[in-house]
This record gives sequence, structure tokens and C-alpha cells, in this order.
Amino acid sequence: GWIDERLIPVKQLREADAVALFRQRANLTGCAPIPLSEEGVVAEICAHVGAFPLFIMLAAARMRHQSLRGLRDELTGRPGDRRLGWTSGPRSGADTRHHRVSNVIAWSYNLLGDMEKLLFERMSVFAAAGGGTEGDTGSTTAVGADIEAIEAVCGDEQNSGDDGQLMLPKHEIEGLLERLVDQSLVTIHITSSAVRYSLLESLRLFAGDRLTQRGSDERVRLARRHLHYYRDKVADAARNWFSPAERELLDGIR
Repeated sequence: GWIDERLIPVKQLREADAVALFRQRANLTGCAPIPLSEEGVVAEICAHVGAFPLFIMLAAARMRHQSLRGLRDELTGRPGDRRLGWTSGPRSGADTRHHRVSNVIAWSYNLLGDMEKLLFERMSVFAAAGGGTEGDTGSTTAVGADIEAIEAVCGDEQNSGDDGQLMLPKHEIEGLLERLVDQSLVTIHITSSAVRYSLLESLRLFAGDRLTQRGSDERVRLARRHLHYYRDKVADAARNWFSPAERELLDGIR
């Protein structure tokens, strides 16, 4: 926050660099060298963990106990994904927050305020961000939800519920999102015409687990909101397809 401070975003690793890091770290486990023919599988693993160096190192450490394809199959991005339960591997670091994928995320999550935690958890109902990069520029694929969608799906109409349950006022969401972006828990995608937000796959799984812990019905309730919001968007597009709004609808769909 200093007046002359310069922020430098740390981008995802390029696919070739991510694969090279995985190979290097897998060699430390004593496993057999990974054949060149399996580099596509390694690239899939790296994409699932967001090309994030520490997560790549933790994934590669699993080669001590898991086959390459078995490791790839554990990374589904859906319920049943096993990465949050991986045990720590060799040379993962002295700090306990570096021993597991869940520990890495929990360290940042535990620094959040109550409303920030609630929004982070609720955003798990949206699709995860892609794990790779686009073209030679290294720019992240433009994915995610806009502020309108996040307010509609994650926000509440009132400040507190009758049953004492924590509620998330819609008018606070934009400020909360900005703080989550600053803390690298939400990814922001800015183009010349739009701003979108998303969670990387590992963060989405962690947030989804925490959302479920709030109550068995909470995730179902949020998923229903998500379904209704996008169902209404599709219905609106159908009604206005042959109209002056058609160009705008096409841009939105794209």
C-alpha cells in the first residue's frame, strides 16, 4: 500500500516449465524416470493443480506411492477428488503449511474475515478456472463469472437471517471480491470489456468442502440458485435471439 509500490503478478507456469518441474521433483522420490511418451499425462496433472509450483511439487512427491496415471485419475475436480487428502512427501518443506494441498490453502483461508470466508465458500458452486495458459503470451484463459452472476448466486437480500445464520448482503460482494483477489484466493480476469472472477480447481475443492461443513443443505441451496440464474439467462437469450440484442447475447455466450 505504499505510494511508490509496484505490484508484479506471478503468472502460472507455462506448460513446458510445469512439466519440467514435475519431472525434477519426481526424480527426488526415487521413482523410475518418466518416459517422454507420458508427458501428456504429466501436463494434465499440472493443469489440474493450476500450474502452481508448490502444488506441482506435492503432486510429484506422490510418485513415491502412486503411479503416474493413478495420480492423474485422482485429480477429477469433482467430489471424490483426492488431492486434499494427499499425505506429505519427501522434501516438501520444513513449514507444516507446505506439507499438504489443504494446509497451503487453509493458511490463507484462516486469515479471512467471516464474510470473506462465506463468499469464498459460496463461489465453489461456479466452474473452476482453467489450469493452463493460452497461446505464447502466457495469459490465463478468460473464464469465470461476472459480478452480476456472483451477486445473484452468492448474495442474500438481508443482513441477517431469522435463525441467526450468517448472511451475505449483495451490496458488500464487490468489496469482498476485491479483498479475496488481493489475497490470491480468487482469480480475476480483466479484458477490454469485462471483468470475471473464478477459483482455481484446488481452491474450489477446498471451498466446497468448507461450504458443505456449514450444513448438508447449503451446497444444494447454492447449486439451485446457480441453476436458476443460468436457466433464466438461456431463456432470456431464446426470447431475444432475433432482436437488436443478438450481438450482445452472442458476445455473452462466447
